[in-house]
Amino acid sequence: MERDYLQMRVLEVAPQVFASGPLFVTDLSLLAKQKVRGILNLRPDGEAEDQPSSEDLAKAAEEYGIVYVHFPIDAAELTPESAAALMQVSEGLERPVLVCGRAGSHSIKVWEKAEVLAD
Repeated sequence: MERDYLQMRVLEVAPQVFASGPLFVTDLSLLAKQKVRGILNLRPDGEAEDQPSSEDLAKAAEEYGIVYVHFPIDAAELTPESAAALMQVSEGLERPVLVCGRAGSHSIKVWEKAEVLAD
């Protein structure tokens, strides 16, 4: 994934799986240019005042042919069952996938913990 187009920090956490902080509707055109095929949003609706709703993000993603999944969860809430469900949802998404949350560190922490718990 080229970073020139993106205004957010993006880190690869697994092959063709990238993590970032908050996602906004304006980011979707940039992600489409980067050929992102799936978005896994870990952030619950209403977490911040300036945060777009999951519904708005899903509509915008659809306009760009990106599959959007809302799976709100915090690393502290992960159980082996929820981790397995998260990994199953992720495996169903075409790569590359962007995993986003309230911060890039949050997305990375949830992904890494889910990988360990799901095994």
